[in-house]
Amino acid sequence: MRELAAGNLSAYVLEAVRARVDKDLRMRAYYASIGGRPQLDESEEDRAAMARIRSFLQLPGSA
Repeated sequence: MRELAAGNLSAYVLEAVRARVDKDLRMRAYYASIGGRPQLDESEEDRAAMARIRSFLQLPGSA
């Protein structure tokens, strides 16, 4: 939130993306370690968050 207060929204978004990628990697590693399969379905909240990030970073929808 400090980044938002300082007006550095791009740093905040990039940190959010890094955190999401790190979480996904940890989840996949956990499921791989127990021989299971990760749940790949995205929730509506996940899709909305990714749409906001893509819009902010001006990325195409398929990225």
